[in-house]
Amino acid sequence: MKITGLTAHPMGIPGPGGHSPARNWIFVKVETDEGVVGIGEATTEYHELAVMAMIEGHLWAHLLIGQDPKRINYIWQQMDGFTGGGMAWWPPAPPAASTRPFWDILGKVTGQPVYKLLGGAVRDRNPLYARGDLGLPTPGEEMRTAAAEGFDAFKFGPGQYVKPYDEKNRSTWPWPWPTKSARRVGRMSN
Repeated sequence: MKITGLTAHPMGIPGPGGHSPARNWIFVKVETDEGVVGIGEATTEYHELAVMAMIEGHLWAHLLIGQDPKRINYIWQQMDGFTGGGMAWWPPAPPAASTRPFWDILGKVTGQPVYKLLGGAVRDRNPLYARGDLGLPTPGEEMRTAAAEGFDAFKFGPGQYVKPYDEKNRSTWPWPWPTKSARRVGRMSN
């Protein structure tokens, strides 16, 4: 079996209240000469354009076309080496995320679910949490909205709710704060 094609498919999926309206999820499709197709989500936190560039720019395709898609560690090493090999300026997540379609292919070829190929189930259910970026004015409204949708766990960064808020620095604020920083800001806002 050989890889014959790689394509990236961005999907904008806004949630309630415009949740993550500027964010895309990336799905990678890998085709083989035997007709087995693997699909995997390759979104990396705020690096989806890097994944698109690597795939749509055919940078990974020239490395991977003709390779055996079942050699997942080899494929990962090829992609990782091409993108900086762990250098500080390049996030390692795009190559790691982009191996998912190869796991999909291996699962289809062996007749096994991917979780078994990766060592088996760790738990029988996965708890979900709601992110606090629904665009609502207060954390309370964020949590009430999420709770009404069935969530009982929440994750949000308090920065967008702290007063006074420096709008100029908002562009440096795409991620939740570490616990220590969040507590410090919480004490300052009281």
